[in-house]
Amino acid sequence: MVGYRPPIFYGRPGKDPEDWLREMQRYIIASQINVAPGAGQAPGRKEAFGLIVSCLAGDALNWYNTRVKGKNWRCNNLSDNLGVADLNAVRGLGAKNGGNQIGGLNTAGEFQGKVAAKIGRIGARIATGANIILNRTWDEDWSIAGGKPVDNAPVAPNAGGGLPAITIAPGIKLGNSFTCLELPIQQLNT
Repeated sequence: MVGYRPPIFYGRPGKDPEDWLREMQRYIIASQINVAPGAGQAPGRKEAFGLIVSCLAGDALNWYNTRVKGKNWRCNNLSDNLGVADLNAVRGLGAKNGGNQIGGLNTAGEFQGKVAAKIGRIGARIATGANIILNRTWDEDWSIAGGKPVDNAPVAPNAGGGLPAITIAPGIKLGNSFTCLELPIQQLNT
């Protein structure tokens, strides 16, 4: 984009990482990078994630390289017995109480923690997979699925072990990168 360079974040004391993330969002939008949720926008979301990483420097970049880069995403509240191939398919799980639907899986004990609590609040006949991993552009809520970056190998949601075995998604993507970046980068400032 002409005349406007992307903001750089060093993780220095007194610098607000949330302000930096908002500036990055504005830069990505102004650059017309398509990051809307959905398979058609996957290249844009990958480009945006690469841009975010390229704008980390100093302590922030060191933190990313040692704590996030090359890791997979552990979903503490999702078992590996959901019967679907990936996390996009988890979003597509329907309501009701039968088989591979949210209510049936919840009854079988395939969810725990915040996921089970959220399904309980919404109702097993009403809750869908989209309530578990919200599919938004900038504020996907990965706290419900739980998780953190790990070195463990990926485990698909259809591996069949059931809890305590959990889903481990391959790689860190744009959606969970914001969850991954916000709290730890704030810790750089303390």
